[in-house]
Amino acid sequence: MDVVADLLELSDVDNTALLASPLWGLGALTVALVVALVLWRRSRVAAGVSVLVGAIAFLAAPMLVIWAQVAARVVSHAANAIGLDVAGPAGRLPEGFVESPMHSSYGVAFVILLFGAGVLVVADVTRRRRSVAALAALCGVPVTLLATAIVLGYDSQRMRYLVFAAALAAAVFGIVLRVRALAWAAVAATVVSATVSAVYFIPRPAGLAVLPGNRSSDMAARWFVQAGGGGGDAAAFRFLEERISSDATIALDLVSNTYSYPAWDAHLRRTIVFVPQDGTVPDGARWLVVGPSRIVDEAHLEETGWQLQLESPRGWRIYGR
Repeated sequence: MDVVADLLELSDVDNTALLASPLWGLGALTVALVVALVLWRRSRVAAGVSVLVGAIAFLAAPMLVIWAQVAARVVSHAANAIGLDVAGPAGRLPEGFVESPMHSSYGVAFVILLFGAGVLVVADVTRRRRSVAALAALCGVPVTLLATAIVLGYDSQRMRYLVFAAALAAAVFGIVLRVRALAWAAVAATVVSATVSAVYFIPRPAGLAVLPGNRSSDMAARWFVQAGGGGGDAAAFRFLEERISSDATIALDLVSNTYSYPAWDAHLRRTIVFVPQDGTVPDGARWLVVGPSRIVDEAHLEETGWQLQLESPRGWRIYGR
């Protein structure tokens, strides 16, 4: 179920399933099923359409709610930018909504097209208007999801294994042009998702601010890079960029697999050396970055001229001499 839920995420968010909570669209799905039962005797096609609309609403509602929250923040920032002093939600993104550069999925637009095209393809195959190969292409997505869930342990990065099945399914998505409302719904979902991804993607921001009030957040985003994973730390990364010169020599005392590339400047002009297992800091280093899992001899560092310049809430320490 974790893998299936993450299919709906624009970005997986480490299995929080923030955008795929079944509670959001449960009401819409229930109403759709009741309507389908009422319509069943009059028109099975209408009943089927009702079920389809309910399923899409069930899947799309969580993401639409998040996008609405993002829109509320945009409106408040825009109003404040022109001096209206409007009290709005704090921050650029809803609490807990953090897109990851390491995880990716296919989002609500893909799900809408998958279900919508699926119904149309099934109808055409049943009437022998379309080859069964089109149906096989669509079925590849749930089959691959099931195989992934059974064979592999859960990992939010597993969604990349669906790329081939997703590509095959996308090959028949053009059939939704027959139903204009469905096609435009997919277009709208794609436009909104693409816009939010480009402007609000925290770990790798576009480097521009749509609104003046967002510039500080855009800058802060640069220090967020990998801070949520790989043992990184936004406060330490910010210090490295703002307080240490581009020609400095920095010694890193970090555990394996810690993301350390923020120590290099944008043009790779700094000299980076690593502290060996015995803890001896290389002589040429003028800065020392110590990760939270590393133990150092504070007294010895002070005796040899090192002074603590930063101790972050997450346990990173930066010394200078």
